[in-house]
Amino acid sequence: MGGTAEQIELINLTRQEGGEQQGDAADDAALELALRSFDARNATCTLEEDCSRLLSVIESAFGGVGRFNEQLRAVLLQTWASSQKRSQAGTPAARSGRNQNLEATAET
Repeated sequence: MGGTAEQIELINLTRQEGGEQQGDAADDAALELALRSFDARNATCTLEEDCSRLLSVIESAFGGVGRFNEQLRAVLLQTWASSQKRSQAGTPAARSGRNQNLEATAET
């Protein structure tokens, strides 16, 4: 608590072949969809009381799970877009409208 989005580090866990990461557009699309559709209500816990407790904390701290989801999605999408820019610096993909669209969505 109390940190900033800039302190978050996303680690890309794409497939590897021959020691090189083999991420592709399908991997990026799947990750983007997962980030955009994240919902804390779908979280699972070993113990049901853990889920209830976590959702209660979220409810108290954020005023509802929906608000928590919105804020978390925005931070994760912003962080992901920034990491995409860093990893693709200088390539045509880094300058594409796709990354700009992610940033615009993250700011809303």
